[in-house]
Amino acid sequence: MLGLLDPTGKLQWQAETQSLWGLTFSQYSKIQPLDPQLLFAGQYYDSESGLAYNRFRYYDPETACYLCPDPIGLLGGETPYGYVINLNGGIDFYLM
Repeated sequence: MLGLLDPTGKLQWQAETQSLWGLTFSQYSKIQPLDPQLLFAGQYYDSESGLAYNRFRYYDPETACYLCPDPIGLLGGETPYGYVINLNGGIDFYLM
């Protein structure tokens, strides 16, 4: 679950993960009409395209694939279009 708190610690927005690889849609709190467009791992969600921007490339949470290969090639892993296999142990040292 993702959430945003105000300076007093009160929950202002929350979203629940709807798929293994990211959010497909968000569930908002009724406290405030706020939509930060944030997804898992700091991705920015574009509601028009349904894609998530991940600094250097776009990601489709429905298919769990990026639209272009990893910019560092096979150094990023054997699946240059795929999302990290182990969500708890996968680390992108190059922040891509």
